[in-house]
Amino acid sequence: MLDFSSVKNRVLKVKIALSSVSVEGAKLNLKTEIPHWDFEKVYQDNLKLWDKYLSTISIEAPKKQKEIFYTSLYHLFLQPSNMADVDGKYRGVDDKIVIAPNKEYYSTLSIWDIYRGAFPLLQILAPEKINGIIQTMLIHHKAKGFLPIWTAWGQDNYCMIGNHAIPMILSAYQNGFRGFDAQDALHAMVETSTISHINSDWEIYNRFGYYPFDKLDNEAVSRTLESGYDDWCVAEMAKSTGKKRN
Repeated sequence: MLDFSSVKNRVLKVKIALSSVSVEGAKLNLKTEIPHWDFEKVYQDNLKLWDKYLSTISIEAPKKQKEIFYTSLYHLFLQPSNMADVDGKYRGVDDKIVIAPNKEYYSTLSIWDIYRGAFPLLQILAPEKINGIIQTMLIHHKAKGFLPIWTAWGQDNYCMIGNHAIPMILSAYQNGFRGFDAQDALHAMVETSTISHINSDWEIYNRFGYYPFDKLDNEAVSRTLESGYDDWCVAEMAKSTGKKRN
């Protein structure tokens, strides 16, 4: 328990740092990113950074509508977030500590929620993040055997249905992003769509061509629709890369 009763009428300053790797990693993050105690400087630096992102779109609207719009834009930029330490280290989905390419490893990949709208918008407003996000998905596949479904703090919680890292990869590739190996990406998409794992039973799906309601405990129709769309995305990726057979 901490007691700050002795600091009445004084300013209490606190620094907090996080790391998925170690206490030493958190200390290094803190020392590198905020090496001083100048709160005003931290505030101004963050203000400038947020202004840079929020000013990517300018609208003319009443004050209330602007508040709603820019709050939503702020929410867009909160995730996915780079969880790698300043030295590039991170704790992966297999619990191994490794160094991320370009010191980028993204988490809070709420994939089912963002693949339709938020991720395409990020490609326009924050293109510098896209290759790192796709690379993260491919690293996840190599460690786990399938693409991520919904990750938080580097771990997959498998919530939601479908495997919508697949349309995200296709979207990035078709929009010109090339900071990842397209053939590796296609291989990951195919494996994710053909080898059963915790979130998918491809034996049932391939046997019937859909998910019968009496073969699953729930969401048979939704799962069929989601998986059918993902399959189309795999086919489109194969076409885009000139790969007719895997």
